[in-house]
Amino acid sequence: LPYTTLFRSGIAAAKKAEGNGFFAKKMYPQAIECYTEAIKHDPSNHILYSNRAMAYSAIGKWKEAKEDGLACIERDKTFLKGYHRAANAMINLGEFVEAEDILNKGLTYNANDPNLLSLLKIAGPRAKEQREAAMSKLPPQERYKAEGNEYFNSSKFPEDRKSTRLNSSHDQLSY
Repeated sequence: LPYTTLFRSGIAAAKKAEGNGFFAKKMYPQAIECYTEAIKHDPSNHILYSNRAMAYSAIGKWKEAKEDGLACIERDKTFLKGYHRAANAMINLGEFVEAEDILNKGLTYNANDPNLLSLLKIAGPRAKEQREAAMSKLPPQERYKAEGNEYFNSSKFPEDRKSTRLNSSHDQLSY
């Protein structure tokens, strides 16, 4: 690696360590400043965004925490804490559908992650309520289409539709 890259990542590591020290002392604004400085020197480091998201969460800056959680995921889609940070912020912003979506994406990397699953227990039912409320405001034709898409996307086809569909002439083989 070129010297400047090593130098910059060294500064980032030092600022991250300083930020972690402030975080441990519950000095969240100072931690955020350190993580921000670290990000300037190493913008591809997903952990810096995760840590700053956690600090933003600690002071209730949910919009910023969400942005950093998403930035973390963008840099490393397998790092589950990024999904947790983003979803937790989304839940606190009342964005339950978005939180459920991001949690399900994270669960594709580890379906048994207890942190993601516990947030999904919170977001899931509220997301369902939000989707139903949004659908109830649609004109009938659009609502039927949205409900059908919802069944399709969640693989919850009504049983009677399955049996009807399987017996329809469209599903017969041509000889």
